[in-house]
Amino acid sequence: MVSVQNRSCAKRCSRLCWFAWREEQGLDTLTLPITSVSGSTVEVGQTTLSDRLREIEDRCEKLIVLKPPKSCEDFFQLGDVLGEGGFGKVYRATLTSQGKRTCSWLEVDHVYAVKRIENSGRGSSELIRRTMLVSAERHVDYFRSLTNQACAESNIIQIFAQIFDIPNSISVVLEVLEGPDMLDWIQSCKSPIMERDIANMAKQMFTAIHYLHWIIGALHRDIKPDNFGFCKPVKIGGLLPALKLFDFGVSLVLPDPVNTTTELKLLDAKPCGTLLYMAPEVFDGKCGPPSDVWGVGLILYYLLCRDLPFDLLTYNSKRGTIRGLRRNKLTFDDAEASVGARQFVTAILQKDPSCRSSTRTVLSNHWLVNAQRSPCSSPRPERMLKVSPSQTATIWRASTGCI
Repeated sequence: MVSVQNRSCAKRCSRLCWFAWREEQGLDTLTLPITSVSGSTVEVGQTTLSDRLREIEDRCEKLIVLKPPKSCEDFFQLGDVLGEGGFGKVYRATLTSQGKRTCSWLEVDHVYAVKRIENSGRGSSELIRRTMLVSAERHVDYFRSLTNQACAESNIIQIFAQIFDIPNSISVVLEVLEGPDMLDWIQSCKSPIMERDIANMAKQMFTAIHYLHWIIGALHRDIKPDNFGFCKPVKIGGLLPALKLFDFGVSLVLPDPVNTTTELKLLDAKPCGTLLYMAPEVFDGKCGPPSDVWGVGLILYYLLCRDLPFDLLTYNSKRGTIRGLRRNKLTFDDAEASVGARQFVTAILQKDPSCRSSTRTVLSNHWLVNAQRSPCSSPRPERMLKVSPSQTATIWRASTGCI
């Protein structure tokens, strides 16, 4: 049994949870002491992963818990690898007859993407952490809002089911994005990008993040062009397909969805994300809704100027990148972006998160509707987003507390 020691809760105001994880242990052996603070009453109890999953499964049709001899392969026929990330591989998949009986909301002849996260990796640890560090009721709300149709219509990849294959793996059943991710598309562009198209992509990206914050109640924590993908192949000279946000591997479930009071609030959390796209406050052990907004701001700056701000692409080390981010000023040298575009991006790249625009204010900005149709960036960027491994490596440090 994995043991976790109780710690002082004097500095916490709502709920403290501590998590201990050893990869050599099976998922089903995890035990978590939970300390709840309600007024002057403190309750300490024990719960296991199996207990928590049973609580959630009873109320979430799309969360499935399997135990040997059953496995994900009984429900899905896995095919070609569609992609591979830090936490697992994504396979093209179709339903088996048994899968259809269990997942009645899915179509037998439909092609799905199944992201497979093995028990031995960091990704499964983080998914379990997310499951255990909030109450069962909060996780039910989170999972239901993440898997409903309204979420898929808000520029977030559609999630059809999540399968816990204890003790082997965790699988997430997703829609297949047929187009490239935004990073690949940017690097393949051979013609100038129209400002109107950039504004349209901005609206979709902020729509996704707004829904994630305000309806689902979570932070993504790794906003970058690699984690936005086009639903369909991009045709030269045609309209750009819809964008979808994906990869919630390091996302953080909040105690409650974001509102007007908490839209700029920061929480204590160890640094997490991809170095080039991390907001200044993240390096100080803070994160919040403004941190996700910052990531979109960097993407938009690159689309407009074909460079990253603060000379971020000139540094070859973590220390240099952080120093440049903190010292350098935001400029738009030689960029052909309109005044409206510059003002829009400046508002979301404020280094002080309390002064940064929120998703609510951003989505009402006139530039998203009135952006000009003239090109604003060169077809051959001076600085490509092909940078050193030290710049793009994901800093994965899981938070130790429920925040």
